[in-house]
Amino acid sequence: MKLIIAANWKMHKTAAETVSFCNSLKLREKEFSGVEVLLCPPYTALSAAAAALKGSAIKLGAQNMSWETEGAYTGEIAAPMLKEFGVTHVILGHSERRHIFGEADNVIRKKLEQALRFGLIPILCVGETGEQRSGGDTAAVLESQLRAALEGLDRESIAELIIAYEPVWAIGTGQAASPADAADDRQQRRQNEPSRAQQRPDEGERESENASREATPEIATVVIHHYNPPPVGMGSRL
Repeated sequence: MKLIIAANWKMHKTAAETVSFCNSLKLREKEFSGVEVLLCPPYTALSAAAAALKGSAIKLGAQNMSWETEGAYTGEIAAPMLKEFGVTHVILGHSERRHIFGEADNVIRKKLEQALRFGLIPILCVGETGEQRSGGDTAAVLESQLRAALEGLDRESIAELIIAYEPVWAIGTGQAASPADAADDRQQRRQNEPSRAQQRPDEGERESENASREATPEIATVVIHHYNPPPVGMGSRL
């Protein structure tokens, strides 16, 4: 079981600040033995991060991407552009994209397919709001999000995914998702994963620093916690 520490910087850090952070983090890289570390800075800092991380095992991710390869899509970024910077992972379906920018399940599915097409590892975010949770709709919400994203994908594609359980209800509340919450998500996912028979039976497991979690061998699940990037040297999370 491999530990993943992923840092989603959101709209924080300039290119210069990114270089400083990456250089400091690299000095402590030996402390991350056996851990997969992933940084997801803003688009404007990807080039600086890629240069600063050169020669290290720290991986580079993006916070979002378009479902198109190119075209008249003002403000968007395409998979080939991300690949050029050495990006290996991309966050898709983050709650802020869903709830602030109105990204629907079908849009997230198109982005997921595009990421896989270009060899990027999608970090698919799923999770319920406080209202949905208190209304007893957690299972239905997770099932809907998972089916919309995964149904019909072949087992090789599904095996590449990281599924991130994002407890939207915990954002800004001072609450934190517990291992039990992650386990509940895992159980829900196991019950509702589409075309499960198509999935690879022996894919390695991954886990997040954020909370204990179990995952089926085919698809990893992580729990996302939200806060601003910490000072240099401290772990950060999605």
